[in-house]
Amino acid sequence: MRSARRRPLTIVFVTDMFGVETNGIVTSARRMCEQLRAQGHTVRVVGTTESGKDKVKNNLEHAIKHASQNNSETDDELYVVRELRIPVVNHFAKKQSFIFGTPKIATFQEAFEGADVVHFFMPMMLEQVGVRVAKRMGIPITAAFHVQAENITYNISPRLQGADWAATGVYKVLYEIFYNAFPFIHCPSEFIKNQLLENGYGKHAKLVVISNGVGDRFQPPALERRVFPLYKDTFDILMVGRLSPEKNQKVLIRAVQYSRYAKHIRIFFAGGGADQKMLQTLGSVLPRPPSIHYYSQKELVNLMHSCDLYVHTASVEIEAISCLEALATGLVPVIANSDKSATRQFALDDRSLFINNDPRDLARQIDYWIEHPVQRVQMSKVYAQSADVYRLPECGRKMEDMLYEAVEQYQK
Repeated sequence: MRSARRRPLTIVFVTDMFGVETNGIVTSARRMCEQLRAQGHTVRVVGTTESGKDKVKNNLEHAIKHASQNNSETDDELYVVRELRIPVVNHFAKKQSFIFGTPKIATFQEAFEGADVVHFFMPMMLEQVGVRVAKRMGIPITAAFHVQAENITYNISPRLQGADWAATGVYKVLYEIFYNAFPFIHCPSEFIKNQLLENGYGKHAKLVVISNGVGDRFQPPALERRVFPLYKDTFDILMVGRLSPEKNQKVLIRAVQYSRYAKHIRIFFAGGGADQKMLQTLGSVLPRPPSIHYYSQKELVNLMHSCDLYVHTASVEIEAISCLEALATGLVPVIANSDKSATRQFALDDRSLFINNDPRDLARQIDYWIEHPVQRVQMSKVYAQSADVYRLPECGRKMEDMLYEAVEQYQK
């Protein structure tokens, strides 16, 4: 292990998407890519961009658009594959901000040449072919688990929402077609690690818990958060994430209807997705209809600084990095207490939890924080500190350790 650490690694990320900025997996891939580069490693990426060009060699500064200004010039490369066209499927996938990549063996061979390890983000066709190419080339492989089974079942049919047998079937299929090939699997939370262990993923693989990480941009505002003067101002609530069934944003809209302070509350939904029109229609009955918009990272931080509370209604979630980012800026959260979501681990006490899918209980918690502004400002500081253990540098070191271990184990 120590001898391997004396030299930087050449790492290849393979991910269907690298240019869809509204997708959380893309955000995580970009940030980890930058962090590993900052730690001295070479990182190449195989994936799609929104341009759809066949193959582009480019400095990753242009691909990632540099969330950090501390990156220096490198020879790292982005190997772009075309979007995979699947009739009907593409239409629904894009509503969820998802694009499939077309496997191209020549592109894989060029990207993998001289690599120490290849890390795969998704279990799709692009990655499945990539695994076979890496094995033929004798390169160690690792994978990440970013697609919770319920993310799939919730979007297939309302009848499958909460159907454990359907989720179990999805976990089994994903294991058989993809994850049984890997000796190391990155799990963004203890919750998803336990889900994978229950479904047999730990038989031949080491499951490594590493948060996707919070960027340095997400910091508390320079000025202390405002104390809301009842009946004289608005109370602004933020939720960030894809607008889809498992995120359950409609519960927040219904909760505001039950709140004693409904006429003062403004909701900001940051994101896009298939449920946008439904949420606009549902929210039109509120005294202040919700704002639904996609924000750049800089805009999102400014919005977090101006809001008073963060609500996370998702019934299904592997980690919810957006919630962590909100906490890092000092927003106090109210989180769905769902047994299918890892996000509830971020709540520091019961005041930040509500009964899953219960708008009346959520309204009760919102009203509590409106009526206790001093406690909210005090907890703002505590929550900001609690997010520090999830900062990117620490997550990058853990990822680096896993990749080194994979290389060492393969060499043995």
